[in-house]
Amino acid sequence: MIKYKVQRTKDKGESTRYKVQGTKGKAPFAVLCTLYLVLQLFTACGTGTDEFRLHGEISGMEQTDLLIYNLYGNDPRIDTIHVNEGRFAYAGHQREPAPYIIVFPNAVEQVFFASARSSLDYEATASDLRGYKVKGTKENELLNQFREDTHDANPVETRDIAERYIRHNADSPVALYLFERHFIQDLEDDPARAIELCNLLQQNNPTNATLLATRKALTDRQTMKTGQVADLPDSLLTASHTLLYFWATWQPSAWTHMGELRKTVKRYPRQKLNTVTISVDATPANWNSFTQEDDSSAIRHLYDGHSWDTPLARQFSVTRLPTYIILDRQHHVLSRTEQPEQLQAELDKVLK
Repeated sequence: MIKYKVQRTKDKGESTRYKVQGTKGKAPFAVLCTLYLVLQLFTACGTGTDEFRLHGEISGMEQTDLLIYNLYGNDPRIDTIHVNEGRFAYAGHQREPAPYIIVFPNAVEQVFFASARSSLDYEATASDLRGYKVKGTKENELLNQFREDTHDANPVETRDIAERYIRHNADSPVALYLFERHFIQDLEDDPARAIELCNLLQQNNPTNATLLATRKALTDRQTMKTGQVADLPDSLLTASHTLLYFWATWQPSAWTHMGELRKTVKRYPRQKLNTVTISVDATPANWNSFTQEDDSSAIRHLYDGHSWDTPLARQFSVTRLPTYIILDRQHHVLSRTEQPEQLQAELDKVLK
């Protein structure tokens, strides 16, 4: 396996942390006293202007560890929440309302909105994690109602309900989250509906640069058509043909096909097919766990932490996962599909 990783860190959304460095050989009592005075100073100053607090209770779950991260944050760090006797507490920093993701050991994900000076109360039961509630801000109350309305809905019904919420709350950050979750990450075959909603959101959020980029990606989705030339470094095109696989660990239909991808590419000689995966994950932890497996297929895995802003994803206007693109050594796009069941046929057609 060949892995390439570029990380970008930023002091944004950091939780309060204290660390003593360079204490070796010094009087530990003096160091501890200094640290104690610093902590007292922070306590006396009160809560930071951008700090939020989350207090939670999970009935039926005694002890476990949860992961938490800022969905839109540039900081790739993932924090750990310790649940003890069904209760937990977490403090973070966030100025404007933004979605945070909680990940359970069984891969169940939950979302809540945090903002400056907010005090949030979380409650859930271990037997129905989808029915959780978060109280404390209007954004979370809106999400609570959305989850209640979609609890028993199928994917098509959920998307219809999400559209209704987006239209009725187009100026809310919750509408932006629902749009990305149900119309970008899970894009329909016809993107016209997503473009219409994107235009509506843009009217209500005229300074949002992400919406401008999203609309361009949606309208230019077919920019890289068969026969056109891609702008790629020659170092990626090491065989007569190269397969690009766009995926993310948070998209089950993408990462579950990673095993099938390994089996498929092993059928072709390495001089004929070179395979490169491009992750649009925002955080490295899950990506690392999925790409550290033993792999004799010599697949190369790329990750830069830019999520949907990854240059390759933007060049090919990738808005749906998984996406497969096949190129020749002259950088020509030979095939593109978003259907895993079509990959084998596309490879056979191109390589033969």
